[in-house]
Amino acid sequence: MKRRVILILFFIVAFYLTGCSSYEPIIIAHRGNSGYAPENTEAAVKSAWQVKADAVEVDVHITKDDQVVVLHDGNTKRTSGEDFVVENCSYADIASLDVGSHKGWHFRNERIPLLKDIIDTVPEGKQLFVEVKCSERIIPFLKDIFSKSGKIQQLCIISFNLELLGKAKKVMPQVPMYWLASPRKAEGGEYLPFDAEYIQSAKKHGLDGLNLSYGMLSESFVKQVHKNGLELFVWTVNYLPDAERMRAWGVDGITTNYPADVLMIFDNNSGCYEN
Repeated sequence: MKRRVILILFFIVAFYLTGCSSYEPIIIAHRGNSGYAPENTEAAVKSAWQVKADAVEVDVHITKDDQVVVLHDGNTKRTSGEDFVVENCSYADIASLDVGSHKGWHFRNERIPLLKDIIDTVPEGKQLFVEVKCSERIIPFLKDIFSKSGKIQQLCIISFNLELLGKAKKVMPQVPMYWLASPRKAEGGEYLPFDAEYIQSAKKHGLDGLNLSYGMLSESFVKQVHKNGLELFVWTVNYLPDAERMRAWGVDGITTNYPADVLMIFDNNSGCYEN
């Protein structure tokens, strides 16, 4: 912790000396404030709001009895130690599992939340990015939850499944949807830069933008995405100089496990240049 504080202070000083961008992307807490609290729990989500994150990203699956739950993996083993396959069990089967103790004993009371309960925590003016990790069967249940939430204008959907997003967009045209993607690999195994094919695929499916792994991103591609009328978000940016670079390039949002750290850097560099 002490080392991280020292690094943050170092980068604040460094960015003041080198200048900074006046553009402010939104800061999205990855699985909640997951650097400090157990991922995809109410504790992580509420912590993200407490540190003033602009948005939170959570992952969802659907149970056998059609409950939309907040969990990254298709089974509960990694976070609870108990091995249940989500799609094969009811919510009652997994509702009492401890998914917090792996992050510290003080989180021992954290349970797998329902999406509707997480939506209830979203403050006015904030956003929730809902990543679909399961099959298309979830779409009508998401529509129902979104419609009943009273916060549909604060919700959006992301997924690596392009076809799922296209179908969801037809059912919920008012909900922003973004395609999660990683760079492709060449035959030799090296990663390839993002290209216009990503943009065309998003537009073909009626999506609102892209949500990309930032490692192979370029400033010119960010501009290309915006020129095509799409938004561009990046994940998962935990190294502070990379966050500042993404900000300078003009991405629309930065997903990070450490929202407070990124916000601290950005807040201390606000107003360096005039608009």
